[in-house]
Amino acid sequence: MIPPELVTEIVFVTASGALSPGPLTFSVIIGGKKRGWKFGAMAATGHMAFEFPLYMLLGIGAAWIFILLEVKTIISIIGGLVLLIYALLSILDVVKHKNETGTQTKALTSSGFVAGFMFTAFNPYFIIWWATAGLKLVTDIVAYGGIYYLPFAYSIHVWMDYVWLAFIAYLAYRGRKIGKRIMDLIQVFLAVVMIYYGAIFLYEGFMFFK
Repeated sequence: MIPPELVTEIVFVTASGALSPGPLTFSVIIGGKKRGWKFGAMAATGHMAFEFPLYMLLGIGAAWIFILLEVKTIISIIGGLVLLIYALLSILDVVKHKNETGTQTKALTSSGFVAGFMFTAFNPYFIIWWATAGLKLVTDIVAYGGIYYLPFAYSIHVWMDYVWLAFIAYLAYRGRKIGKRIMDLIQVFLAVVMIYYGAIFLYEGFMFFK
């Protein structure tokens, strides 16, 4: 049985990552306004599909793979491009004034699972978090009970992803009733935030070549 103090550490340390605003959160807000909490739940599943293998690899001592500068550079560049494309398609969708999301944006938001996986895998800050605060947490878990405790310890964390993403997707869905114009403004704002993240990611990636 995992001691209460370790459970507390898992909850509070992982909450710093799970509840932090970021590209995944913003994509869930955009997708959730059409599909509600189910989009958020599927995004959490996609997020978990990438996060859990990474978590297990960290647990068995493979952290060095993910802190190589070359790997971070590739993730930064790809992630930046994905965010910029997503932001552009979101803005184009608003400009067209369609009742439903346009076909281009729909390709990215029709699947919560894909959005969850994509905005996790191509978010360099997610990798950095697990290589720092997350790595310390994994080390504590392995030190207490070995790698066999890792899956159970992960279950103590992952529920927060599901609750948080489903909740914000539900709020976005309910927000549709305040008017399409306001929701369009919100979508443009989120797209601008995406552009900011995308530019930062690209800058950090291309700095490697200087």
